[in-house]
Amino acid sequence: MREFYPKLGVPKDQLLEIINEFYDEIFPLWESSHRRARDTAPFIDWAFQQGYRIAIATDPLLPRKATYHACSWAGLDPERFELISTFDHFHFSKTIPRIMQKFLGAWVADGPVLM
Repeated sequence: MREFYPKLGVPKDQLLEIINEFYDEIFPLWESSHRRARDTAPFIDWAFQQGYRIAIATDPLLPRKATYHACSWAGLDPERFELISTFDHFHFSKTIPRIMQKFLGAWVADGPVLM
């Protein structure tokens, strides 16, 4: 972020306002282009009933708003999950093993975990 925003020549606050407006108003219109996996929500419900702590370990390429929209499109309530990777707080892609260190480091593994 320290390098990114200054190179754009647009103040960070101004750009964030535009980005937030996009993810609030335009991005949700793409829901119809996503196919819902019918078995996902029932499986997640089952896993919660089994006592699993559940995270969504997606590639953190999008901000939280976009990832939460995608969860909703899949029939999942993003607020139910203990952790969801987004670029707001993850700094590695899934191709870098340290992303799993970050996930597991955020949890105290005192029981089953499902990612």
